[in-house]
Amino acid sequence: MKRWGFVLLVIVMIFGALAEVAGTESKPEGGSLAAREKQETISVIWAGESGGFTIRWTAMDIQVQPLKPPNRVVFSARSLAQKEFARIAATEQKYGFKERYCEVVCNYKILSVAGSILSFFEGGDVDCEKTAHPSSTNRFTVIDLKKPGDFSRRRVKLTDYFPEAAVYQALLGDPRLREALSRREPRPPQSPRNLAELCTGLKDVLLDDGFCSYALPEDFLTRFAFHRLEGDKVAVRLALPYFGEICRGRYLELDLLLPVPENLKEPLALAQTGKAGFLMQDQKRLSGEQSTIMRFTKGKEKAEPVPE
Repeated sequence: MKRWGFVLLVIVMIFGALAEVAGTESKPEGGSLAAREKQETISVIWAGESGGFTIRWTAMDIQVQPLKPPNRVVFSARSLAQKEFARIAATEQKYGFKERYCEVVCNYKILSVAGSILSFFEGGDVDCEKTAHPSSTNRFTVIDLKKPGDFSRRRVKLTDYFPEAAVYQALLGDPRLREALSRREPRPPQSPRNLAELCTGLKDVLLDDGFCSYALPEDFLTRFAFHRLEGDKVAVRLALPYFGEICRGRYLELDLLLPVPENLKEPLALAQTGKAGFLMQDQKRLSGEQSTIMRFTKGKEKAEPVPE
């Protein structure tokens, strides 16, 4: 099986799989930190300081370290990808597909950095033998680097920074959401009066862009990035996942305008000017549309039949 269509036009950086799962490599990576650093200096996409952290985004990793002490890594996209591959391999083994050949490609991009709030794109393509088609998922993920604990504890949601009433009004102001709510059957006796009721009402709602449908998962308020400043408001992009395999890999962005809270005024202003971090509106200009791409394989690929 040789399906490479979903990784065309990107540079695939190959590295070792986790020791506890069965993986194969066509090019092993140097094991020492010095060797990795030497390789990464060739392809730095963006590097800077924000919120008391140094952030280094390369074709091989997105790595974050505190300014004090500087030798501790608080976030690594490479580590995140390795854990995801380990999870997939463990699932394969659980259901009796230990030897099945699979290719897993993980794709990461920083979307915005404001203070200690890091938003990034997280994409994954999984292609295994004896499956109808590859699976593809894309999402926005947001973490607060200052929060204690592991990665899962650092995840944040929109209402951690903005009042629920403001988020409620911004969501109701989106015409696609209003239209989707109007299609609910059976129709509720009254319109949602607050954010909690609105989120409940959106659970079974699909948005449509004329080609694909998109769902609002329970954690949709955790899938955001800071896009731009407009006066005393900040535009926040929410990414909604596709609904239906014909649209796999696609996502829909909602644009919400929210009043800038006092504790985010300085971080967002610094990000807008590029003095510390950056906003999503400048991401493509800064990155040149480059990504951190990581590829893993498990099992043994079957040879293609030779034509007679």
